[in-house]
Amino acid sequence: MGKVSDVVETDFGYHLILVEEKKAASKLRYEDAREDLADFLMNNQGRKIVEAFLKDLRKSASIKINVENLDSIGGK
Repeated sequence: MGKVSDVVETDFGYHLILVEEKKAASKLRYEDAREDLADFLMNNQGRKIVEAFLKDLRKSASIKINVENLDSIGGK
């Protein structure tokens, strides 16, 4: 305990990890994990639904750029 890891790279950047406590591995009972598992599955399914929705929106999107208005928004 109290040891610091080597640098760890993740999608969010570089990190150092400080070990504050270690616990022995144990099996988790379904009854104890049921709520967290249900939340995970619902979030996962929701994410898939949103991704499919956005994919469909991108397929049908029509983007038009009005060149005359670029000056007014600083695009030139």
